[in-house]
Amino acid sequence: MRAALVLWGALSVGLWCSVARSAPPSAGPSPSNLPPEVGGTSAEADALFLEGRALLQQGKHAEACAKLTRSNRIAPAVGTLINLGFCSEQLGRMLSAMEAYSEAEILARRAGDTKRATFALERIADVSPRMMKLKIRVSEPDTPGLVVQRNKVAVPRTDFGVPVPIDPDEIVLTATAPGRAPWSLDLHARGEGATLDVLVPPLDAVERRPRDAEGVRITTKRAGAIALGAVGLTAVASAVVLGLTAKSRYDDSLAFCDPSGCDARAVDAQRSAAAQGNVATLVGALGLAALGGGVYFWLTGAPATSSAPAGAQVTVGARWF
Repeated sequence: MRAALVLWGALSVGLWCSVARSAPPSAGPSPSNLPPEVGGTSAEADALFLEGRALLQQGKHAEACAKLTRSNRIAPAVGTLINLGFCSEQLGRMLSAMEAYSEAEILARRAGDTKRATFALERIADVSPRMMKLKIRVSEPDTPGLVVQRNKVAVPRTDFGVPVPIDPDEIVLTATAPGRAPWSLDLHARGEGATLDVLVPPLDAVERRPRDAEGVRITTKRAGAIALGAVGLTAVASAVVLGLTAKSRYDDSLAFCDPSGCDARAVDAQRSAAAQGNVATLVGALGLAALGGGVYFWLTGAPATSSAPAGAQVTVGARWF
């Protein structure tokens, strides 16, 4: 089967090259005159190539590109790459088409296939001005630690301000730097031959919240906990003083007592000491409750861990030419 394919391919390549030379430059390739593949050594690559060709004939370009890409990864060949370039053109992906035609030209030239090398160069000349480009300008490129990314891939500083060829795609640009609020921009890159000019604005400094001397952030709950703790400690201290005073008065009253009983002064002192002791007990209980509340509010009032504020998507500064 492979020999038959090679023979048929050799005949059709001659016919195709003749058509390509006689067609006007603006006509471009079409599914009917693209070259069949005659190279490669893998049966799987051949099958994928034939499936891709069939899909091209049916106008199913996205599916065809997927098949041709897989075929080329298994066994790179000139015809596969030229068909892949044509397929990419139909999808408006001129950068991908340029890459396919460029690789096809190199392989054809190495194989001494002058006709297909020439055709690939003609396609490159036609596709080149139709490629979309993205120019990323940075307002403050010397910001310490600045990293600009396109779809999570770092943009080299040498590319700042330089129109770089891209395929139409959904693009997310981000810029980050230590101590600065991040910036991001979503782009819907469309437009054959267009240049998208994007300006990365200065990154805002991140405002740091004040902290106490030990580096612990004081929240409203923790401020209340400190207040409750102070009240509780004061109350407990007062209860201790009242209790000791009450015991001292009671002990003093015993001097006015004998085995037969206590006189009126001792009875009054003991009653007063008992009342003072009750007050001390109540104040102590309230103080302990305040201390417990203070501990609770301190533990539950810890500041939430927060990340740097997310940068809003900005569209100002992006324009088409």
